[in-house]
Amino acid sequence: MVGECKLEIRTSTHDAAIHVAQLSCNSFGEFAEATSGWALDWRQLDRGQLSARLLQVATPSVLVTQFLFNRKFHQRGTSPPGTRTFGIVGAHSSPVEWNGREGSKNQIEVFPATDEYECVSHPKFRADGVSIPEDSIRSVAETLGLPDPLEGLPEGPCFVESNPRRMEALRLSLTGLYTAVTKHVDVPLAEAACSDLELEIHSALVAAIATDLEADSRSPHPTLRFRALRLALEYIEAHADSAPTIKDICRVSGASYRTLNYAFLERFGVAPKQYLQASRLDGVRKELHRKGPSAKIADIANTWGFWHMGQFARDYRRQFGELPSETLKRTHRA
Repeated sequence: MVGECKLEIRTSTHDAAIHVAQLSCNSFGEFAEATSGWALDWRQLDRGQLSARLLQVATPSVLVTQFLFNRKFHQRGTSPPGTRTFGIVGAHSSPVEWNGREGSKNQIEVFPATDEYECVSHPKFRADGVSIPEDSIRSVAETLGLPDPLEGLPEGPCFVESNPRRMEALRLSLTGLYTAVTKHVDVPLAEAACSDLELEIHSALVAAIATDLEADSRSPHPTLRFRALRLALEYIEAHADSAPTIKDICRVSGASYRTLNYAFLERFGVAPKQYLQASRLDGVRKELHRKGPSAKIADIANTWGFWHMGQFARDYRRQFGELPSETLKRTHRA
């Protein structure tokens, strides 16, 4: 039926706000109206009924918009104001023509800072728009120990060439966000989880658009790595139960995320985020052993900053090869 539209808008709050909109629609007017922040004036160029899907996630410092549709469009409009917006074409999407040039899956579309954009997309087009305030981009670049990636970017539309590895990391970070907000629709994200997802997306995007990353890819000095690692481990040991963010750990260690990541990978073979999660899961496990059969799994998990109980159980099982309930049963038998 023409004009039929299904829309779900959900707001989750738990110290941090995440707004999620999901849309399935065959009316472009409904689609454009539901796409928050964007002003869309598109023309359908081929014949046939539109089938469009939208998933939009807004956190305190990033707006991510996923577009999927089956028709050819002449796209015009403006991206969300007060941000710089970047387009990431899906790995298996049809191409997009930007300023008469066809983009590749390893290029990032840079939307105009203040002007309208214009492009042509083809059937089976799938892309993500990532909108971030400029000061947040610069702050993350500083955290990563990278130069300002906005320096030298034109005000108008352009392509930035990236490499496949960094583009894959960016796409994975976006998938992680979509999974986190749609898999457990009734459970809000905790503040730390929200902050880590934001940092992950910001970092992946900044790394992908940093044209001189290779020129600055030397490993940090061993003394700096050792000091940063020591301070980070001390902080995690003392504060793991409060679910600190990676930004917190970078701040306390006095090192960029790049330095800290290098140090953890060199010493443990895992990234700081994985080490932090392992520490928190280990804390839960020890507390389950200590309290025994009277322990309430959800209460202990919440104490250690785990709020999505289904995800927590899966993470726990991957880490220890058994569910938390099975850990409790073993303590009861002992």
